[in-house]
Order: sequence, then C-alpha cells, then structure tokens
Amino acid sequence: MFAERQETSERLLGVLSESEVNEMARLFSDFVDGCLSVPINVPGFTYHVAMKARETIISKIKRIIEIRRQQKPTSKVGNVVLGRLIEEESLLDNVMAYVIINLLFAGNKTMPKTMLFAVYFLTKCPRALKQLMVDMLINIYISHSLL
Repeated sequence: MFAERQETSERLLGVLSESEVNEMARLFSDFVDGCLSVPINVPGFTYHVAMKARETIISKIKRIIEIRRQQKPTSKVGNVVLGRLIEEESLLDNVMAYVIINLLFAGNKTMPKTMLFAVYFLTKCPRALKQLMVDMLINIYISHSLL
C-alpha cells in the first residue's frame, strides 16, 4: 500500500518521506470519506472533518510549492505534475493545489463508490436526471455538428 501511495506522491508532488506520504494519505482518506457524507459543516460531523483535512492538504501542497520554487530547477522537479504547474508561472498557488487534489481524487479507488452515489442520487431526483440527459444530448449534438 505504501509503495502505491509513494508512487502517486512522487508523480504528483515530487519525492516525499514515508511519514509525509502517510500523513497525506490519512488526510486524503478523511477528505474522501467526507465527500461521500451528509454535508453538515459542524464539528463532529464527517463532512466537517473532510473540510478541515482539505484545508490541511492545501496548506501542505502550498508549502511544497514554496519549497520547489526555492530549489534550483532540476529535471526531477520538472518531471512531476507539480513541477510542470510551477513552470507555468501563470497559475496561482491555490489553483495548483486544487489541480493536485482533483488529480488525487480522480485517481482514487473510491471513484467507483462516487459514481455509485451519483447514479443513486440521479435515480432519486428525476429532474436532475432529465437535466443531465438534456445536457448530454446537447453536447453530443454539438460534437457531431463540429465533425
């Protein structure tokens, strides 16, 4: 499990120590669990824990960004996702942190669970399902008309 986390951390952020990887994994687990819970942002609720974990993850990523900026450019830093984002120079630190969190979330094994929740809630809300279908049909029509 650690090797998988280490590889993800290395590809997105650059090399992190085992303790940093484990800390980020714990925070990210709290964040993901809260994303799949009732959104009550009050201490003691899972969603609140998730939002606090998200804030901590963002601050850690911002700290890593500052460290990477202070280091002399190396090919290793430029080969990770964060290094490429820093090289852009037009992106704000918050934007880079959000990109990294979104990539972590998209690559997470809980994505099937998230999709299951989406399907479940769409079946419980016919209006949302209808709007989604309309949007999809519009996108299909537009993409075919551009061909």
